[in-house]
Amino acid sequence: MSVNTLEAIGESYEVLSDDALAKRLGTHYYKRAVYTSGNILVNPAALAISVASALPSNVTLLENTPIREIDLASKVIQTPKARLSADTIVLATNAFTEKFGVSSNRITPIFTYASLTRQLDDSEIKCFEGIEPWGLTSAHPAGTTVRLTSDNRIFIRNTLNYQPNLSSSKAVLDKAKVKHRKSYLARFPQLPDVPFEYTWGGMICVTMNHEPVFKEHASGVYVVAAMNGVGVAKGTYLGHYMAEFICGKQSPELDFILKHAAPSWIPPDPLRSVGAHMRLSFEEHMAKGEV
Repeated sequence: MSVNTLEAIGESYEVLSDDALAKRLGTHYYKRAVYTSGNILVNPAALAISVASALPSNVTLLENTPIREIDLASKVIQTPKARLSADTIVLATNAFTEKFGVSSNRITPIFTYASLTRQLDDSEIKCFEGIEPWGLTSAHPAGTTVRLTSDNRIFIRNTLNYQPNLSSSKAVLDKAKVKHRKSYLARFPQLPDVPFEYTWGGMICVTMNHEPVFKEHASGVYVVAAMNGVGVAKGTYLGHYMAEFICGKQSPELDFILKHAAPSWIPPDPLRSVGAHMRLSFEEHMAKGEV
């Protein structure tokens, strides 16, 4: 988010640079940053678990229940152990949406990867003495996300690649881990021997013009997908307005979403693969030192 945007919405911010910034982060790697005091760091997994645990009694959550077959015309869903029918179906399936036949040549699945160090010991954490846990997002979308977590770990996320089969291999994961190590050492050369304890990857779902899929596909069948890398924030408000859309509640905000939620066309493979790889390579090159 740019300073101009923050000023336009009346959000307070502080521009930090050089030594003042290093005192907040514990690294001299960054030369200039914008600090927004109104933000909070959220663990998405913890958020999902907490929301699930607080669901009302009239909601049934089925985990680890793959859908074997779905008939959108009759709104019947087949799982390994049960056959479910519903008056209304909402497909919040993100990168898998096109597999359901409700969107064609509009979304692209992009994998990104992260590594998390082991907990820093007492001598290592002294490098961050007096520093509160923080999260840093690169100004460039292909740059590196870095966090100092509340349990004294360092988190590194970067690397984007297109995986049309919706899965990523161990070789690709290992390659990403090497890049994470390089990014880590560039930022924290004072802690060269801290290993990564975890490395993983996951999908984000993007569209060419960064607009989400938000529509009624057929009577009683709704689709919300393509959070374009900001799933917690965009998924929350789109979910809210999807509920209003289904209930027939009108608002200027819902009208705005319906008007603009029109992802542009993306050519099919092999052109999609060629274009995605070229675009991602270009973006990473442009990010330069932010990776």
